[in-house]
Amino acid sequence: MGRGPKPAKSREAKPSVARKSLKDEGSKVRDLERRLAEAEQREAEALKREAATSEVLRVIASSPTELQPVLDAMAENVARLCAAYDAVIWRLEGDGLRPVAHHGPVGSLLGARVVPVLRGTVTGRTVLDRQTVQVTDLQAEVEEFPEGSAFARQFGHRSIVSVPLLREGVAIGAMALRRAEVQPFTEKQIELLKTFADQAVIAIENVRLFNETKEALERQTATSEILRVISSSPTDVQPVFEAVLASGVRLCGAQFGGVFRFDGELIHLVTSYQWPQQYLEALRRHFPMAPGDGSLVARAIRDRRVVQTPDYVAEARAAAGTLPPWVSLGDTSPRSTIAIPMMREGSPLGGVVLARAEPGLFSDQHVALLQTFADQAVIAIENVRLFNETKEALDRQTATSEILRVIAGSPTDVQPVLDGIARRSVELCDAYFANIFLVEGEMVHWRASHNVPPEANATMQRTYPLPTSADETIPTIVRERRMVVVDDAQRADQQSQIIERSRAIGLRSWAGVPLLRERSVIGVLAVARREVKPFSDKQISLLQTFADQAVIAIENVRLFKELKESLEQQTATSEILGVIASSPTDIQPVLDAVAASAARLCDANHAIIHRREGELARAVAHYGPMGLTRPAVEGFRPTRSEPPGRAILDGK
Repeated sequence: MGRGPKPAKSREAKPSVARKSLKDEGSKVRDLERRLAEAEQREAEALKREAATSEVLRVIASSPTELQPVLDAMAENVARLCAAYDAVIWRLEGDGLRPVAHHGPVGSLLGARVVPVLRGTVTGRTVLDRQTVQVTDLQAEVEEFPEGSAFARQFGHRSIVSVPLLREGVAIGAMALRRAEVQPFTEKQIELLKTFADQAVIAIENVRLFNETKEALERQTATSEILRVISSSPTDVQPVFEAVLASGVRLCGAQFGGVFRFDGELIHLVTSYQWPQQYLEALRRHFPMAPGDGSLVARAIRDRRVVQTPDYVAEARAAAGTLPPWVSLGDTSPRSTIAIPMMREGSPLGGVVLARAEPGLFSDQHVALLQTFADQAVIAIENVRLFNETKEALDRQTATSEILRVIAGSPTDVQPVLDGIARRSVELCDAYFANIFLVEGEMVHWRASHNVPPEANATMQRTYPLPTSADETIPTIVRERRMVVVDDAQRADQQSQIIERSRAIGLRSWAGVPLLRERSVIGVLAVARREVKPFSDKQISLLQTFADQAVIAIENVRLFKELKESLEQQTATSEILGVIASSPTDIQPVLDAVAASAARLCDANHAIIHRREGELARAVAHYGPMGLTRPAVEGFRPTRSEPPGRAILDGK
């Protein structure tokens, strides 16, 4: 039996291959589109972050000396990129945090006020723990963050995140983001915030290093400038003081300053810089001043240490209840004030004072810089002192050599020496005029002078010679064999005649040094000034040296004359002996020679030799222009009524 065709099997309808493929493909396309959109979003966010980072880096690069534009740009960009309600950057200042940049509406709540670093605030805990802190709803965290929660409720923010600004592991501030709604920040947003925090630290460090380098360069430049002034002013310290003040005011942010010198007893204002005129006039009225509590510089010199006050006005009021005259000038009064003593081997030479119109202390860097400037001022003072001492020593040596040369060139005449000593005394002792007096017997004679004014010259000519017993200054020096130094010859306690004569010749400060030869006063060297300015110990010592040289000159002339006279006498004796030897039978040539020699050696115009012959005496030889009388030729009876007769009768 043949088989018929098999019956067709019943099959369920299956989706066609084409329809299944289309569905899968559509899902894949949607997934790809989603992924592409996410990738594009990520790329857009990355581009935004990159653009924001680039902008911040650009601001950092373009503001190496200004931090504020960088911080402002960071706050704005991080708030925008992290969808924050508010962003704020805090800097640590001592024990507090100061908001230095912000973007958003919360900034006005604190302004620029410094707030304490507290664990009860998010930023405070961030700084204390040096860790990121995020709070989902700060308003609800009353127990954990009591202070922060109160701020949040007051100003309307809820979610907050804060990251520390770390420099070498040390927190120097914090950066915080805030939202008005409860919406925690994502990990990516926190990472971005950390990136901006790192950039903020870089910017802060860049500016700090730049400013430190700039300040160091300015300090080095100022120091070099002062050293240059020192080297170019070996004889004058004033330009150094002016350079020290100008540099100190500029580099320490001060408004004005002054340099004061201490002479061992009183403090003198010697240089000022930009002081208000009223203040300067008040200072000049109250200085010189002794070390003590009278002013900041008086205290610094007394205590030999740096003294500063954040508010001199408040300190003065607290100490005395009233202000010193120089600080009652309103806005121009010194508030923040510092005084640096200028010290040499533990002894104060003066002080440098700087002042600012705003309260506050000078920084440690400023104090160190001012101490460097004070040390440079001391170097300048020492240089000038050593230069002047060397110059004075050279001047003294030159003057001494000059006077010794005059002495050597005038063995028979003391006047050029006395004139030279008078002139050099005026020049080297900063005197107005000088006089030299010599003692001759019982009288004091005015023998030399330099620069004596006409009125004084006339007075001196009328007054001298004076007896050594006179009640006057020069005779007193002769009698008492001592030096006399008068600070003011017109002072009320001086003798009336001294005051009167001093006024007549314009004399104020005065010094008289005796010319001593074997404890005997043979003269006086005196110098005078027309102003009250006492002579220094060095100047008195130089006058004593000149007085000794005057004595040497006087002694040289005396010895030379004595030697000359002795030689002339010996020569005359030899000549007479020669005549005697050549005239053994004739006495007349001998008598004539004796008369001539006697007249010459005794500085006489006329000489006569009388010879006694019995009861009479007769002139047997004579020398000179005067003729002989007839009795002298023919003979006369000696009597005591005339010198020749008395000499013959008395034998003396």
